[in-house]
Amino acid sequence: TEATLLSWSGSMFEYLMPTLVMRSPLESLLERTEVEAVTKQIQYGQEQNVPWGISESAFSSRDRALTYQYKAFGIPDLGFKRGLEDDIVIAPYATLLAALVQPNEASANMARLTTLEVLKRYGFYDALDFTPSRVSDGASFVPVKTWMAHHQGMSLVALTNVLYSDIFQERFHHYPKVRASSLLLEEPLPSEVVVSELEGERQIP
Repeated sequence: TEATLLSWSGSMFEYLMPTLVMRSPLESLLERTEVEAVTKQIQYGQEQNVPWGISESAFSSRDRALTYQYKAFGIPDLGFKRGLEDDIVIAPYATLLAALVQPNEASANMARLTTLEVLKRYGFYDALDFTPSRVSDGASFVPVKTWMAHHQGMSLVALTNVLYSDIFQERFHHYPKVRASSLLLEEPLPSEVVVSELEGERQIP
């Protein structure tokens, strides 16, 4: 396990959405962060004994119009947001994003998701809600039976990149303005990390 950059909610979306169109040079800070984020997501799924892949998604709660509610989910090790450990909501599109970084592990996880019968005519359901307080007795999870266009779109772009040698990244980096600033993506891992500690709160007499 290596040190990695933290995000607000620790979601797969926050770490991997840019990779749909932007390169992550080998051994750069971005590339190592992406690998470590996926690794931590896999470990968290194993700890919870559920398929891995947590991101912002719909979940098993509806409003008065019976519309599924939506919010950012993530894993505690990666996010600053409080309460991330309160929910266990698996979003299949998170696995498809992870295929950009660890395709073999993503393929195995998609096969596991398929055995749960959540792959339907329009693709995987948006989420599987494993949060105990929202799961009825005798069930292991609640399928969130909806599809979201932006999640489906990201899934298709990710799979296209995997199958066709990062073609969307190549197209994006074809533009001169992108090429002119692409050196920023080469930022390496820091050779030294300085840890700062805050002084203890002063006691008010």
